[in-house]
Amino acid sequence: MKKLSLPSLSSLSSSNRKPLLIFAVLVFAVLGAYALSHSHAAGFSVSGEPETGAVVSPAATGSDTLASGGSYVQFKQATVAGKIKTVFVVNVENRNWSDVGFGSPEWPYLNKQLLKGSAGNIAWATNFNTGLHPSLPNYISMEAANPEGLNGNGDAMPDNYPITAPHLTQSLNNAGLSWRYFGENLPGQGTSCFMNDGGTNARKPYSLDHNPFAYFTDIQVTSTCLAHIRPFQEVCAALGYTAQSSQSAQWSAPCSNMTAASAGTPSRYNFIVPNDWDQGEHLSTDPAGGGSAAMAMPSNSAYPNNGQGCGACQSDFYLSQIVPTIVNSPAYKNGSSALFVMFDEADEGSVAPSGMMVVSPFAKNMYASPIAYQGWGSYVRSMQEIFGVTTPWIGNAGASTDFSDFFTVPLQ
Repeated sequence: MKKLSLPSLSSLSSSNRKPLLIFAVLVFAVLGAYALSHSHAAGFSVSGEPETGAVVSPAATGSDTLASGGSYVQFKQATVAGKIKTVFVVNVENRNWSDVGFGSPEWPYLNKQLLKGSAGNIAWATNFNTGLHPSLPNYISMEAANPEGLNGNGDAMPDNYPITAPHLTQSLNNAGLSWRYFGENLPGQGTSCFMNDGGTNARKPYSLDHNPFAYFTDIQVTSTCLAHIRPFQEVCAALGYTAQSSQSAQWSAPCSNMTAASAGTPSRYNFIVPNDWDQGEHLSTDPAGGGSAAMAMPSNSAYPNNGQGCGACQSDFYLSQIVPTIVNSPAYKNGSSALFVMFDEADEGSVAPSGMMVVSPFAKNMYASPIAYQGWGSYVRSMQEIFGVTTPWIGNAGASTDFSDFFTVPLQ
């Protein structure tokens, strides 16, 4: 076969060089665009956004409309030094990640804003699988790194199933580190310890099985319970907003007065659980979930059917309110913070990855981690590392992969 030799660029006349130069520029442009579009892990890509984020001034970003009718200012931050100190956790319910984080019309805030960096640097898992059902064993595992024999049991009451096993907040207490659970529609509103729900709908839309702390005997001590199990409205003052004495009306802003009043007094570990409607577990119009026609989600054209009859829409709407409330707060901005948004389980009966996202100035920006995590073992291990309470490891945390892949700084 005759060898093909190409002429050098210098040997060509100026009239012949120009087409070759144009062709070379086009080739490099196409290759560059391909590399950029494939620079993020599978699941979600954003053209022109570096993984580590970029310094963006508020004036340069403008604002966009939230599903709740408000607006956000994007404040992505470059990689920062330091260590995670303050953790916020928001729990929502029962969704496969494949049905949530890939453009679902029921999740416009999550897909069009949150995953695009509206709240700051964000990373997420594409393979976080707990393998547990229903809610209760998942919540118990968020404390004990295993379900403590309650897998498949969603109706256990704390007085019938007291748990004495080591758990995360016990380790925090032993180390003198602060933590609080903030429960929406918490019975007693922080004046009593509500440990059983009696099998009626009187407590709805609050669900006891979403409050894992009630099942651990050391937390059941009244003084300990009252110090840590708090009504949702108290998160407002903790974040640095004007304190409020009662919970905001359903579907309104979580903190009715979001004027910065202080630097905030967050705990090191802040575990925030919305009610069944905001989690998307029950329709707010369903009497079986404590709802009524009067509690319907406000019509909103951002959602299918204006959000009516759509539990996922309720959950997305809640995230569109609570996430900006947290990340724009003095406490979050001043606290070397990380906000974890967790889905407690995949769709009922499904063995599939569920949602898990983290917003933090320490997070790799718009990064999808493909690691196969060991569900709540990975979660508990990561919390133990962040708070420096790794002796002993809790449950199966020691044998689990931590969340360090999401961050630009070590967890411990």
